[in-house]
Amino acid sequence: LEANYSNPKLRFKDVIRHFKFSESYGHKLFKKHLGMPFRMCLRNVRLTKAEEALKDTSYTLSEIAYLCGFASLSTFSRVFKETYGVSPTTYRKK
Repeated sequence: LEANYSNPKLRFKDVIRHFKFSESYGHKLFKKHLGMPFRMCLRNVRLTKAEEALKDTSYTLSEIAYLCGFASLSTFSRVFKETYGVSPTTYRKK
């Protein structure tokens, strides 16, 4: 995930196909080793990278959304606010 989180088209099926796992075995592995489903793991990696970028770069919000693998700025903003309780703009101002 760390190497490919920025790909907005990254899907669970792509990951398990790469490792030649069945879908059910892949789901079990993620839950067992990471404690959550693939989708949540990917979302958490993307949000962590976005949080770092908001603190440490002067990239625009659109650039951060793109670089962190979100399909759109609106998706990034919505997911960020759901998770952190504030918009990316407000978070950056802190």
